[in-house]
This record gives sequence, structure tokens and C-alpha cells, in this order.
Amino acid sequence: MPDIMAQTDHAPVRVTPLPRVNRLLLRGDPTALGAVLDLSLPTKPCTAQPGERTVLWLGPDEWLLLASEHHPLAPWESDSGAAFDVTHRQVALLIEGVRAADVLAAACPLDLATLPVDFCTRTVFGKAEIILLRQKETSFHIETSRSFAPYVQELLAESIRGLA
Repeated sequence: MPDIMAQTDHAPVRVTPLPRVNRLLLRGDPTALGAVLDLSLPTKPCTAQPGERTVLWLGPDEWLLLASEHHPLAPWESDSGAAFDVTHRQVALLIEGVRAADVLAAACPLDLATLPVDFCTRTVFGKAEIILLRQKETSFHIETSRSFAPYVQELLAESIRGLA
């Protein structure tokens, strides 16, 4: 997927496909899962714990773990939880620039202006399900199904063209 960029009134908005990462969907008890993975899981709703291994809170007993290819992850299952490999199911895009929230607002029902940094949630962008993570005031990370990626990218490009 190529980068998409447009000059707006204030600054460029760029959409960049992110490099491949390993993804595990975690389900179960956060303490037990954290012990197996040697990290603490966020327990506050809709928050992310960024780092070398980023963990996104998706529900009371569900997280998405993102780790570079240098941190191999393996699926597993026990009485207290499970980890499912969803690496090949999803792709990620980075939307950045001072008007990034405006670009997303064109097809996302959330009030993006009110979302704090490290906020994450499941939502929709147009007709596509996405996981949205606000990384900075001016940047958002989107996880979407590989099959919806071309649609999401074209909708982002259309939104960017609407700002120019």
C-alpha cells in the first residue's frame, strides 16, 4: 500500500502503511496473562500501554498485543486465558498531521477531538470495523482487517482530498 499525502491549509496529512508486526489477541485474567507474557496489561477501559510491545485494552477480558517481528509471539491456551495469533488477519495504518482527526471524522462516528492520547477502541470507519489508537495529538494508529484495507485507504484518501 502506498503512502497517501495531501497538503491542507495548516500542514500535510499523511497516511502510511505500518510495517508488519506480530499480533496476539489475548483473552482471560489480566494477572495470569501478564505473568505468562512478562508484562502488565492495562485494566482501565479504552487505554493502551505503548512500548516495544504495545497492549490495547479491547474489553474487560480482551487485549490486543502488538510486537515487532524481533519479539516473536506464540499462541497458547490455559485455564486462566489464551492467546490467539491474528498477525495475518490485520494490517495497520498511521494517520498523522494536524488535521488527522478531521480526516478520520469524515467516516468515524466518534468525537475524536475529545479522545486523549493512548485512547483505543473498536469503532467503524465508513463500513469497515477498525481498532483506533490515538498515539499523539496529531497521530492515529488504525488496525483493520486485511480485506478492508484497500477500502479504508481509499476512504482516507477521499477524506484528505476533501480537506485540500
